[in-house]
Amino acid sequence: MHRQLFPSLKGLLHVVVVLLLAIGIGHGQDTNASLSGSVTDPTGASIPGAKLTLTNTATAFKTTLTTDAAGQYNFTSITPGRYDLSAAASGFKSITENGIQLTLSQHGRVNIKLPLGNAAETVTVSAESPEIDFDNPQLGGGIAPETLQDFPLIVSGAPRSSAAVALMMPGVSTGASGNAYNARINGGLVSGDEALVDGATAMEGYMNQSGMVSLQTDFGMSPDITSEVTVLTANYGAQYGNSTSGQIIIQTKSGGEQYHGSAYDYLTNRALNAYQYGTPAGTPKPENTQNDYGANLGGPIAIPGLHGPGSFLKGYFYFNWEGFQEAGGANSATLSIPSLNARAGNFGAAGSQLYYPNDVAKYGTDAGQPIAYNGVKNLINPAYEDPVAKAWMAELPTPTSGGELNNYFIPKAGQGSLTASENVYFGRVDFNIGNMDHLYYSTWWQFSGINTQSNLPVAISTAQPASPEYADIERLNWEHNFSGNMNNHATLGYLDRNEGYYALNGKAALPVVSGVANTKYLPEFTFGGGYTQLGNNAGPDSAANLTTRGTWAFNDVFTRVMGAHTFTAGFEWRLAGTSIHHGVNQGGTFNFAPDTTGNQGCPSAAACPGDAAASFYLGAAASANVQYYNVFAEYPRQPAYALHVGDSWRVNPKLTLDYSLRWDYIAPFREKYNNLSFIDPTGLNPGAVTTGGKELRGRLAFAGHGFGAASYGAPYPEIPFKKAFAPRVGFAYAATSKTVVRAGYGIYFGQAFYPGWGGGMGQDGFNKNLTLNQSPSGNFQVPALYLAGGITPAQVGVTKNISASFDNGQTPSLYRPQDGNRRPYSSQWNLTIQQQLPHNFAATLSYVGTKGTHLPSTLNPINILNPYDPSIAKLGSDLAVSYNSANGPATFAADGISQPYVGWAGQMTGCAPTVAQALLPFPQYCGDLQGLNEQHATSIYNSFQGELERRFKNGLYVLGTLTVSDLYTDSSYATQSTAATGVGNDGAFSPFNEKSRAYSLAPDNVPVTVQISAVYDLPFGHHKQFLTSGGPMNMLVGGWQVSPLFRYEYGTPLWFSSSSCPTGSLVPEFRESCVPGILPGQKPLLHGRNSFNPAQDGGRYLNPAAFESNFSTFGYTGFGKAVSTIYGPSYKDTDIALTKNTQITDKVTFRFTANFFNAFNNHSFVTQGNGPGLAFVTDVAASGNSFGTWNGTVSNPRNIQVAARILF
Repeated sequence: MHRQLFPSLKGLLHVVVVLLLAIGIGHGQDTNASLSGSVTDPTGASIPGAKLTLTNTATAFKTTLTTDAAGQYNFTSITPGRYDLSAAASGFKSITENGIQLTLSQHGRVNIKLPLGNAAETVTVSAESPEIDFDNPQLGGGIAPETLQDFPLIVSGAPRSSAAVALMMPGVSTGASGNAYNARINGGLVSGDEALVDGATAMEGYMNQSGMVSLQTDFGMSPDITSEVTVLTANYGAQYGNSTSGQIIIQTKSGGEQYHGSAYDYLTNRALNAYQYGTPAGTPKPENTQNDYGANLGGPIAIPGLHGPGSFLKGYFYFNWEGFQEAGGANSATLSIPSLNARAGNFGAAGSQLYYPNDVAKYGTDAGQPIAYNGVKNLINPAYEDPVAKAWMAELPTPTSGGELNNYFIPKAGQGSLTASENVYFGRVDFNIGNMDHLYYSTWWQFSGINTQSNLPVAISTAQPASPEYADIERLNWEHNFSGNMNNHATLGYLDRNEGYYALNGKAALPVVSGVANTKYLPEFTFGGGYTQLGNNAGPDSAANLTTRGTWAFNDVFTRVMGAHTFTAGFEWRLAGTSIHHGVNQGGTFNFAPDTTGNQGCPSAAACPGDAAASFYLGAAASANVQYYNVFAEYPRQPAYALHVGDSWRVNPKLTLDYSLRWDYIAPFREKYNNLSFIDPTGLNPGAVTTGGKELRGRLAFAGHGFGAASYGAPYPEIPFKKAFAPRVGFAYAATSKTVVRAGYGIYFGQAFYPGWGGGMGQDGFNKNLTLNQSPSGNFQVPALYLAGGITPAQVGVTKNISASFDNGQTPSLYRPQDGNRRPYSSQWNLTIQQQLPHNFAATLSYVGTKGTHLPSTLNPINILNPYDPSIAKLGSDLAVSYNSANGPATFAADGISQPYVGWAGQMTGCAPTVAQALLPFPQYCGDLQGLNEQHATSIYNSFQGELERRFKNGLYVLGTLTVSDLYTDSSYATQSTAATGVGNDGAFSPFNEKSRAYSLAPDNVPVTVQISAVYDLPFGHHKQFLTSGGPMNMLVGGWQVSPLFRYEYGTPLWFSSSSCPTGSLVPEFRESCVPGILPGQKPLLHGRNSFNPAQDGGRYLNPAAFESNFSTFGYTGFGKAVSTIYGPSYKDTDIALTKNTQITDKVTFRFTANFFNAFNNHSFVTQGNGPGLAFVTDVAASGNSFGTWNGTVSNPRNIQVAARILF
């Protein structure tokens, strides 16, 4: 696998050596700390030439320097940890300040006043670690290592992750979910933050994702391997990049001079849980057994030559093993499956009249008529039941409640977790070579078992387990001190995850759809209208779907202190990519839509949107997609480079000015062997020739030069963007000895994202991605196909042809716009005042603003019609008339429309050759040609942030944060815009919409966020305030500690839609959905944001009378914005850890902890999954008149986790 990136290890080492020799000065992500200050005499006069020695208390590594002419000193690139600082000068007593705690990226400051006397005399004092940072303008925070273990970190579907403490920082919201995966930092992109582990990126290869996605989910950083977590949220220096928002920095644990270790076990069991709110009567608590266990050991490497008094080389090690087993989960979802009546063809509860599709060949005189049988409304004639659909529906479980939607409570959660069974091994070795060099190597390996948990019975399961599933992180760091004021830090890193997916139901004995690529693959069925997917298209064998996602990274840092200036310059290199082997979707994915059984010209006053389950009963698919392979692998590659320079100038003792400039370049993804094809909108298409002999623009192009006339002539379609210059400036001004003012401005470029987790790959022409779509017929639809009828050879056609016209008549797989490499960036500005308070408290008040530009979006597809063009709008329903219909040629002629090119109507197999299709900019293609990596959106974020912190001292730690903010945007919710389609009505509006309905509140906007965290040693026992006697009494009452975490998020705005949308259904070429507005004079919420009671108002939260629901006028799609200004329920959670430390011997401690998550069992009607969601049905045309009702989504109930730990 590694040889795909480098021909050999020798080649890799050669590259590293060349880089080290060539750059000399370089800087990647140097996460080390610094310590500066002054040395003065008793009168305050400076002492030049004073000798200072900084000693790491864990490893005894020493660094020395002397004060400059102004009596100032500055230690740079210091490994975070606890230090002693000694100062000596002729004619003065020596001073040693003990216990200075330096954290990641901290600029600490300690001023020393030397008393007169003999230098041989030493005065030792306990240092006060700096509460506030007087020299650093950046915003951020972290948790010290001695505090990190005390917080209740939940074991929920994965081992504990220390990255979750990022939520304690101001400016971090989770979309009212409390789920760290959903973290948004200061208005940046969700999943767009950057993560650093031991100095190198945690970006996951071709997926481009890093940050919280990586550290919280895919590469979980256990507290038992984490020394410290720091989150930089704004105004950080130019050494950091690849994010428009924050940097999450993890420093791993290392060994020290003393052996230390522990063994631990964390246990969760449903017997300790409360019932989930809304659990159906008589239903037992969902199974929830989780066990997180392990052991660790660290200390000196007691091998001759690697340690001992006077040894030039000193080595240290740390090792941690952690295992995890899970069955079930604390919170089960409620799914929507066809009711028992629906499975028998009775859709009387649908809420509106259903209609047979207007397919005369299938239904004869029933085509386009109201569904009824034997005089029963919405009862389907059994003769029309599809046998494939019948067999699949027979495997459905019995609903646990009534209704057409939200009627099946999952008895056992846990599907989808890739870490339900795993072992993680972490090791680190450190070597101090004299007092000038520090090398350390860390390795993290994860091996996961197979998770076969399923929400549905196995035969129809949607689960997609992975086997194999393993991952690793490798880091090599070298810190070298040339002198006390000049040093270098080099980092080489590698990260990879190896996965092989398969369908859990892949070997079920169920019927398939004929004509697909491989009948050994079962189909996947998806539904509109809220119904749950059935089956999975990954296939029965994971060997066909193996992927790796490796990232190589190299950073180097050189720092030079010259007087009042600390200069840095830097270089960074990354290579993302590796391999994707795929065989998915050979059995096909078939979508069933409500409008297949609807009537867009419904004669009744109410809409007739149809029902997707009824469409499934008929086997009438709205669309079909099947992959026919000839090439089974892709090898995406994406190199990246960065250079930057900076200076921290201490203008005077009160003012520090930071200014820096970063330039980076991230190349577009290419395919290693040029097995890549994409739509070129400017190229000529030889298969689309007009009657006048002119070739239309828009062709399928093949990367490189090796495919004749179909070659694109370049490895990718984007124009490389090489102007990513990012200046940053900030200052820190010490107004008083206890007050500092900070401000700054900077430009921050993000990653070159390719949504879809596929590296921007497409292989049409090498393979065939067959798409079939239903066709409009008057106010009705003609299905794309019937399951029992399958796919015909004529529909499949040729499955391989290196031709520019291969995609004609189909929906192309990939369009990457030429400006797609114009990466997202944010402009950040902030002003902060920080005040040191009595009793070790520090208060911070900040204003932080961010403007996002070129953000991921789905705003400007290039193959759509303008619904506001009078010449198009006047055609009305004629737009939906197919040329191949009986009145098609006459309608085309009457409207003055000709076939766009010779043979066009016969070529359009993927969609109907309608009038609207003929008028498209690229009539040869179905679909809207939405750019995969389009980045046309903007955002604006404003916030006021407050923080009150007391670092741990005398048994008390406190951190309280408050964020008041708003975020407006027309961007996709997250960097994965394809996965965010529909969230906040993303992609619902035509780019020709002059009212800019797409620009609105972000769907996860949280106006107010409060986080309070504390650790408190109870004042009982020996050496405490109460019950101070020793012996048995101390064993009983001493050593108790309580650690509460409280989080409140105001709530997120709701978004609304209508599945009954005649304009969008009949003319999809408009790319316009119906988004209802809120009617004046009506109260949208029946009982307020937080007063929902399912027993009142028919279980409705929303008032149907407050929302428009009639979109029957052709061309009208509502006046609602993408996201409304109506906020849903708040999220409130209190977690409490109660800990008892019992001293067994002088060196052995037993620790028992009980963690109470959601201790007061508060029920919030919010989603806690990955990504924003809603707890209520917001489709005004939802099946069964269910708009406004609760969909079963609720926060986790109280669950209790107990833990035992032995420490020595």
